[in-house]
Amino acid sequence: MNSGIYQIPVEINEQTVDSVNILTVERGLIRFLEGLRILPEYEQIRYGILEPDEVGVALSLSDSSLCGNSHLRLEFTLWGRSVHHDDFRSRFGKFPRKLPKHGRLISLEGGSRIAFTRLESPLGVVFEPEYLFGIRVLNGILFLEIELDLQESVFHIDDAPTLDMLVMEERKLPLLALERSAAEYLRQKLKAPLEVELDSLSPLRRRGGAELRLRISSDTIHPEELAARFPILLPEFPDPQNAPGAILPGPVMEDYLTLFCIY
Repeated sequence: MNSGIYQIPVEINEQTVDSVNILTVERGLIRFLEGLRILPEYEQIRYGILEPDEVGVALSLSDSSLCGNSHLRLEFTLWGRSVHHDDFRSRFGKFPRKLPKHGRLISLEGGSRIAFTRLESPLGVVFEPEYLFGIRVLNGILFLEIELDLQESVFHIDDAPTLDMLVMEERKLPLLALERSAAEYLRQKLKAPLEVELDSLSPLRRRGGAELRLRISSDTIHPEELAARFPILLPEFPDPQNAPGAILPGPVMEDYLTLFCIY
């Protein structure tokens, strides 16, 4: 047996189950879900649960138990929260239809094999709106029921998520500098005189970053015309330090357009 590799023994009991590296299983599940390409490129699935003031997507284990002689039954919750209501509902709602009907074998770089014999979401997706700091957001919750074949699965210590994957430090974003950088970039991109200001309801917290809400107005271009020129999904800021992962259009008001810069 190679160093660092752990394979479940033939005799399976509760003590054996306790030795299963659930975090490695989670990493494999996140790899699979992100590989479906349902979520936008900037959206990474995090470990754990969303904080009350946080937007994003996170995966957490709800329950586990032995099922038969060689299978472990796992229940996960995939929880997303977004201010982009229609796009989020459309994307997140695709997950149940994309799950494999006959399980899936997931291989990780270190040599781990995660053998799912069942991967289902019997309840589908539950959507629920709420307000964060006066901003309407939409929650999406997907309950996953999974069976892990313990005899066919192999775990390698190198495939467990690292500490920085599990615990992300909050970035202290220089909001005024980011506002100025965004204003300069948008004026150059749209080739128009613009007024850009950070909305008083901004930012929404994202793990390791933020979602800044900007108000964009112009004396020469109507907000609807400005909105038609978006989204700029992968903005190329002159200074990479101030570059967001994406710029997305928000609500179009009578005298301004709302944009979200995702850091």
